[in-house]
Amino acid sequence: WQHIEIMPTRSTSLLSASSGAAPADEATRIRLACAYIADASHGWRPECHGVDVRSLTAFELFHSRPVQALRYLNVLAYMAIALCETPGWCITAKGTLAAECAADSGSLEAHHTFGFTPLSPLAGGALEACCVLLFVLQLGLKARFMGRHRFARSAPAVLQLLLLTVAAADLAVWCSSVSWRRTPLSRPLRPLFIVFAHRKLLSTFYAVVRMLPAVLELLLLISGLLAFSALISFVLFGPWEPPLAAFASYGSSFYSSFLLLTTTNFPDVALRPYRSSRATVLYFVVFQLTLVFVGLALMPARLEAEYLPVSPRISPSLPVSPHIS
Repeated sequence: WQHIEIMPTRSTSLLSASSGAAPADEATRIRLACAYIADASHGWRPECHGVDVRSLTAFELFHSRPVQALRYLNVLAYMAIALCETPGWCITAKGTLAAECAADSGSLEAHHTFGFTPLSPLAGGALEACCVLLFVLQLGLKARFMGRHRFARSAPAVLQLLLLTVAAADLAVWCSSVSWRRTPLSRPLRPLFIVFAHRKLLSTFYAVVRMLPAVLELLLLISGLLAFSALISFVLFGPWEPPLAAFASYGSSFYSSFLLLTTTNFPDVALRPYRSSRATVLYFVVFQLTLVFVGLALMPARLEAEYLPVSPRISPSLPVSPHIS
């Protein structure tokens, strides 16, 4: 213990940030100190949980190895449902299998994922309901150690609550007599549960979302230049005889310009006008210099410049002194 320096100012600020009173007994203070050490070693903010005994118990349970393993297995099972559930287009409005998906039609055999028969709609729905229930229990445990006010101010927690609400509402509509068909909402949103399952992945996701407005400006600039280049190519090459299929209309000119931008099939687009007139090389050279070598080259530079300030900081693990047991 001689290696530990007492910093009352820092401790007071942590307790005030957690908006809780200082624990009176020594055992709770030691548990709180261990929770703060875990926060610092993982780069978590200390105000993300309470300081009372119940909050600390819920915090320790949520981050224990068995519960973490259960959380990851639940996400894996929820993602794996898509590999074995009956496709949504096979379910009629009355909840029965469509004629083309009947067992004797041979249609489902063509859609087998790994050679096994898909689960029935009831079995797939029951498995999904169990996974959603475990997600709800995990979120309830998080709300317990965070507290209502912290939980309501946490954007990830609120978004996860909305995501679970959509999934539960989809299952409720499917189980009721309103519609036996699944709504096209919860299934496309399933990959978001992978993002919410890991803190660093969630921080990276938020960093990408926060940098999109700045990158959108460059994307709009490149899109405008692409549309303008398509218009020029349509005006230049559209009236030619014999007509060029790549520039016969503005839509085909835009598609051909997009192929030039991605450098895909560049000879197929540029060689036919070049064979008719060598002067067309000026247009393609200006296009390549402006959009490919300048516009697209600015994209990774802008991505790096915008991502680094908002990227999650990776905190190194704190060394634990061997004198502390």
